[in-house]
Amino acid sequence: MSPVYFGSEQACLKYGGTIVIQRAGGLALNAAAVAKSFGKKVIVINSVTSRLEQAKKFVAHEVIIITDYPTLYIHINQVRSITSGKGASIAMELTAVV
Repeated sequence: MSPVYFGSEQACLKYGGTIVIQRAGGLALNAAAVAKSFGKKVIVINSVTSRLEQAKKFVAHEVIIITDYPTLYIHINQVRSITSGKGASIAMELTAVV
């Protein structure tokens, strides 16, 4: 959990707004929980459906299956669609390196 709090501090996480979290592993879901506690609308993006189901069940307001949208431009438009055109106030990508 320490890397999540450190990353949140480095990103100057503030109350409210929308966060996009790319990936849906353990670190990412912990970050989503922290962001949700900051009152953020949480959108999780990943290609693994089972992880997105867990994200939606526990912390995410919305999920995006990245393989359904073949380009970055389409990913951005999907986020804008979810946020009524506002987009995300912050985005994070989290992965564990062993």
